[in-house]
Amino acid sequence: MFGSVNKILQTLDTASTTLVDRLTSKWVVVNGYSMHPTLNDGQRVRVSRMAYRKACPKRWDVVFFEHPQHEGFWEVKRVIGLPGETVSLDAGRLFIDEIHIDEPFIQGNSPHIGRHWHLSQDEYILLGDNRTQSTDSRSFGPVKCDRIMGMVVLH
Repeated sequence: MFGSVNKILQTLDTASTTLVDRLTSKWVVVNGYSMHPTLNDGQRVRVSRMAYRKACPKRWDVVFFEHPQHEGFWEVKRVIGLPGETVSLDAGRLFIDEIHIDEPFIQGNSPHIGRHWHLSQDEYILLGDNRTQSTDSRSFGPVKCDRIMGMVVLH
């Protein structure tokens, strides 16, 4: 009798864990090379939907977000600029509030495209690690916080 009760409890535990997991996270497949070498085309990653319930995205987090100009189109990029900051890209170098910031994770040379943003209190700059292969905030601008679904937590 105790064996069958234990089996039922284990089954309930597994079912509740699976339900909580589905409600709090999501598996997505990376499409393209914009985050190479950090993430690869076709790689499955887990996105925590709970990561930003009580906290805001932090610099260098890899996030899953809805494209600001294309409803229903989702992407994965790295958080570079935070709300209230001034972010500049000049001659392939990143500056935040006029201080040069090294980015050891980027692939290859960053294109020498100049951009400058002053972010409002709910905007982020999101860039791909593979700058030569990424369509990101350099082309679509800052991303509002409400477009960010979660943080990539497993890759």
